[in-house]
Amino acid sequence: MEVTQKELAEVDKLLSKQNALKAGVLGSLWCVLSLWLWYFTYLQVPDIAATFILISGLVIGGAVRMHGRGYTIVFSLIAFLLHALLIYAAVLLNILLPPGSLVWASVLLGMCAGGAWLAVFTARKKIPFELHRAFFRLTEIEPHSSYKTMKNRWFISLPVMAVLSSGLMLVSTSFLYVFDIAIEAKQAEEFVAQRQESFENIAISVEVNDLDKLTTKVALRHAYAFYSGTLLNKYGYFESYYPSSTYKAKTILKYLVSERQEPRAKFILGMMTIEEDGISLVREASNDGDSYARIYDALRFACNGNNKMATDMLTRYKNTNRDPYIARHIESIFEYGFHDACDESRVDPFQAEFVKTFQ
Repeated sequence: MEVTQKELAEVDKLLSKQNALKAGVLGSLWCVLSLWLWYFTYLQVPDIAATFILISGLVIGGAVRMHGRGYTIVFSLIAFLLHALLIYAAVLLNILLPPGSLVWASVLLGMCAGGAWLAVFTARKKIPFELHRAFFRLTEIEPHSSYKTMKNRWFISLPVMAVLSSGLMLVSTSFLYVFDIAIEAKQAEEFVAQRQESFENIAISVEVNDLDKLTTKVALRHAYAFYSGTLLNKYGYFESYYPSSTYKAKTILKYLVSERQEPRAKFILGMMTIEEDGISLVREASNDGDSYARIYDALRFACNGNNKMATDMLTRYKNTNRDPYIARHIESIFEYGFHDACDESRVDPFQAEFVKTFQ
């Protein structure tokens, strides 16, 4: 059958409306819009974010089709490149859910291929069946004049699209990346605030009336918790983190010293205030029979250069003391030497061992 003039005129009208340059420019804007929608969907419902691989293919393909009104492969290529750029930006922003297994990775790859196919398929308009012969004649036998216009030259439309879309994506990903950092910083700040609030809830009151209700062992545990930021259970093992406050640790120790005359509390408080004449408390604790205070008395000779006197005193005390913890402590001093023991006594005045071994 012959191609009628009416059919040729109708196809000519359709082909004259093609605009690859417009498709590339406006398609780039839709690509950026898809990225923003994808990002904020991921923030709200991350489990369905991967479906945007397919949705964005339809959106970009539809945008190229709507604005370009094209029938050639150039429009499909524009949609494919824009979709690929969008996937790349999603990977950079970490909104493309990372695969947890080989199967999930295969699913993602399949979805990427499906999204690309949707973009390519929907980007080009279809000629009605009854106009196929006229279309073939105007495009294959006699190239249509619209192909020679600047707006449909591939070497103009594709570079313009590439530069514009890349620039817009660079600006968008940079902004969203900074926005993501701000969100993470806010979440971290909220976490710290919640953690601090939780800490405050588990911390005991250091008022005298409240301390009166505690046993000396429990009071020492909480004094150490305030000092170190770590609460030990009754067996001496880690139980939870704790709000740090040297002031409150000293308050508990002062209470144990003044209200209960506790030798271990005298020793620890004396060590913590050694530069404020705390040595008098250490001596008082030693006179009251505290084991660690007596060890410190012996170490003072070694720290002042009289190793023999310190060795004799520690050996005698080890042989007469029945506490296995104290014996092991003295053995560790002999094993590592007086130099390390002197450093340790200066650096850490409140050791966990002082609480763990308290009877």
